[in-house]
Amino acid sequence: MVEKEVEKTVVVEKPAEAAPAPQIAPGELKIALLLDGPINDQGWNQGAYDGLAAVKTKYLADVAYSESVARADMEAAFSDYAARGYNIIFAHGFEFSDAADKVAAQFPDTIFVVTHGKAGLTSPNIATIQYEEEQLGFLLGILAGQMTKTNKLAAIGGYEIPPIAIPFKAFELGAKQVNPNVEVSVSWIDSWTDIAKMKEAANAAIATGADVIFPVASGASAGGLYAAKEAGVWAIGYSGDQYVFAPEVTLTSGIVDTGLSIQLLVDEIVNGTFEHKDYWYGLKENVLRLAPYHNTEDKIPQAVKDSVKEWTKKIVSGEYEVPLKMEF
Repeated sequence: MVEKEVEKTVVVEKPAEAAPAPQIAPGELKIALLLDGPINDQGWNQGAYDGLAAVKTKYLADVAYSESVARADMEAAFSDYAARGYNIIFAHGFEFSDAADKVAAQFPDTIFVVTHGKAGLTSPNIATIQYEEEQLGFLLGILAGQMTKTNKLAAIGGYEIPPIAIPFKAFELGAKQVNPNVEVSVSWIDSWTDIAKMKEAANAAIATGADVIFPVASGASAGGLYAAKEAGVWAIGYSGDQYVFAPEVTLTSGIVDTGLSIQLLVDEIVNGTFEHKDYWYGLKENVLRLAPYHNTEDKIPQAVKDSVKEWTKKIVSGEYEVPLKMEF
């Protein structure tokens, strides 16, 4: 593949003391995507991959991706793509932050973007994509708090990091908004891929009375949905529309449309408006939304669905702000 030279221009609106971020013309787009898991997880990673495919179609971009990149290999993966002329590199996950910031300083003509990137990334050619996931967690709690019969809900995460811990706290807040008697247990399996470990954790929660299971662990989440299906309790998916794993018991999924956010960020770059900053997306941009109820449509009382719809309107309009914010 022929490498193309990236053209740098000075953005006059930038403060004099700040170095300008690189700008890239549509015909020069070479985009790489680093993922922490597989592209077929029906959730976090697949959403990003779908976004990459959409950008390829829209801009006829030259694209590439790497799946299941281990922490020890992150710096090398960034450097390899940048050295090969990829002028935009997306890294899909909080854990890529430090490696991205280090390598970005070595390749100032390459744009680096980290989804869920932590605060304090310094290079002018790096940005983060952030999601107002407290909004999504809150709405899922509104639903779960009204669907539980035992008043026991279980949230099970892959790793205890802010992008999961905050939605879990908001989930509890939303559930208690509509059901003060509800209890939410939170546990962690320390894996993004171990389906069996997630299923074991979900079964343990079900054994203690939990009748709504909320797993958030990339590809491992399927284990929680499988456990709910076998036990006949409710489940809630996350990141992508995950009802396919347990169609008869999945109430809905909280969709974090990472693909759409990637498209919006590439639009910023192409339009010459890219900045070194945190880009925030939420319900208002439709990057965050609830999936259809699918097979459980008739199992959820209309009053509950109306309640979820009303709270959604309040959040989008600004009438209600979920009192939690993602901080890294």
